[in-house]
Amino acid sequence: MERRYLRFHGLREVGQRQIKLYGLTVEPQDMPSDLIAEAEHFLATGVAEKAPPSALGFAIVHPGVEGVSVAAHWWEQGSVLCHHIQRRLYASDQEARVAERGVIGCVWELAVIAAEQGFWRETMMNRQPAPDAYLAQILDVETV
Repeated sequence: MERRYLRFHGLREVGQRQIKLYGLTVEPQDMPSDLIAEAEHFLATGVAEKAPPSALGFAIVHPGVEGVSVAAHWWEQGSVLCHHIQRRLYASDQEARVAERGVIGCVWELAVIAAEQGFWRETMMNRQPAPDAYLAQILDVETV
């Protein structure tokens, strides 16, 4: 399989939560606006139910070969990365049951997760945590 194209789609506020939004695509194209809206809806519903009110984190919307995934990740207890994911296969109108299988993400999404883990460690795991610095750091590459 070929690499994925990465684009940062800005910071989203979900209540007081601050979530960086990334998009991964198979081709170097803009993310369709309906998929951005789907990711925003998922953040406003699924993540708002699970993440603490002031959580910081990131989300990935990834229209892949077989379906589209939206994975949200946030930090709790200083160093614990939590996640919530939804996946919809193109061949079905129902959500795939990825949460029941314990899915973390595909290999392309793991590259974003690894970068975000590094940003968190650099900005938040020290004597003076810097939330604004964490939110300002983004994975700025064309492909992963």
